[in-house]
Amino acid sequence: KLAEYVRDAEAALNSMTVDSTGVPKKTYGADREASGPRTYTLTVGEEKIDLSQKNLGSADVVLVAAWLQRPEVSAVLEVLAVGNNPIGSEGGSALVAAVKTSNLKIIDVGKPLPVQEPYESQTLDVSHTEMGPGQVVILSWWLATPFSAVLASLNVKGNMITGSQRDSSTNWQWQYDLDLSGFSALCQVLGRLNEVNLSDCHLGPASMPELAKVFRDASAALASLNVSDNDSITGKRVNDRRTAYVYAEQLEGWTTLCSAIGTTPSITEFDCSMCGLTPPALAPLTEAIKVNAAV
Repeated sequence: KLAEYVRDAEAALNSMTVDSTGVPKKTYGADREASGPRTYTLTVGEEKIDLSQKNLGSADVVLVAAWLQRPEVSAVLEVLAVGNNPIGSEGGSALVAAVKTSNLKIIDVGKPLPVQEPYESQTLDVSHTEMGPGQVVILSWWLATPFSAVLASLNVKGNMITGSQRDSSTNWQWQYDLDLSGFSALCQVLGRLNEVNLSDCHLGPASMPELAKVFRDASAALASLNVSDNDSITGKRVNDRRTAYVYAEQLEGWTTLCSAIGTTPSITEFDCSMCGLTPPALAPLTEAIKVNAAV
């Protein structure tokens, strides 16, 4: 309701201060100080709005998107920063829709992405920027625009891009691939790149079939793929005595990925080290390299 009011408000509303809703306040734990609402202000006439690390949730971003749609805001605003916030795929989609109809020059999801002129570098490094599924939705949209045409290499290392999490809500046990929307969109555009680094992203078994879709496009140019340090891609659980992990109980997605790599002539480098692979997991990889001599 507030978002609708903000979008339709007359020009008299020049400033609004609210508290974010994306991270509930925690009363204990190492992340207690980083939790809870953060106050942010939206003001007409600003050229840059920096909402990084404000604990924004999807509802906050819907509100911000409504603010961007106001003519007196979009006429002036050039830069919007939303990095390091759990905005979710819903929030990312709301921002993409707002950016498309704005005069924004840069959307910052951890690193600035130009949306009115071409990106000048062949590489984009957004590693360890606390990107989540929402920021990945924005990144995926941007990768499909002409502004990213020169890009050849993407590094998203160390970001939980599939919504994996481990906190009090999961009883401090890792749960993987809780929000695949952004990752699914990303996999639709990765094939045009030459090099992609997805290491240490806490990818789980459900993300593997999505990643395999990268290679379905006959024109895929991807030559180097790094998925190292994702030790749950074939499944991972604590054993009964909680002294070691059991792997390879969910091989279907991994097998699908290996099969896709085996039939893709463009791929020449594949790094799956530190992924907890067991003898059963090596079998589909062995079949892939039999078929694809380029790997």
